[in-house]
Amino acid sequence: MSKTKDSKPLSLSHTLRDLAHLRASDFDLCSLLSSKAQSANPADSLIDRSVEESYLFAQEVRSALNLHNRSELVTLGGRVEDMRAKTAGTSLLDIGIRYLSCKLF
Repeated sequence: MSKTKDSKPLSLSHTLRDLAHLRASDFDLCSLLSSKAQSANPADSLIDRSVEESYLFAQEVRSALNLHNRSELVTLGGRVEDMRAKTAGTSLLDIGIRYLSCKLF
């Protein structure tokens, strides 16, 4: 082999040779992964859960900020206040009937 092939940390020839050895020896890599997962430290699962909750929190914060930046809440709040003003003193039954009649006709 030339020196340029050997100077690379993960040269293609070495990687292919190692994969060929693994395939020829019928070594099951999945057995290593499953045994590692079964013998995991409980502290690791706590850390994993904490990281997952952190990602969920960040996602919810991004959603709230996007909603705030689009000013949809202000628009929706204005519509709710308009409906309250229009229906002041009106029963819920009357509102429901008015809503259904608008939808049907």
